[in-house]
Amino acid sequence: MLPIYLDEYKSLSVVRLINAHRVWPEGLYGILKRIRFVIRLHVKAETYDNFFTFFVFLNTITLAMQRYGMSKELEDFLEYSNIWFTWIFIYEMFVKILGIGI
Repeated sequence: MLPIYLDEYKSLSVVRLINAHRVWPEGLYGILKRIRFVIRLHVKAETYDNFFTFFVFLNTITLAMQRYGMSKELEDFLEYSNIWFTWIFIYEMFVKILGIGI
């Protein structure tokens, strides 16, 4: 049978016991752990994978556009876009390493 009222002393002792074994450590390490937890949730989301899969698709198209005898403007655009895709994939790699780990 459950009691109808809560014992305040017992409740406070349970809270103290839980706080002694907290999930999030105190200090800078606790802050970093919380940030990593949020990044992990972001990285494991389906939209994150779909977003970067779309960039892989665009990168494949731009790499396939290279051919002999293309104009200087197209060559410059493809080189510029290749640099941007490289930085996007580097960002993806570091965020995944930070969120999930090695």
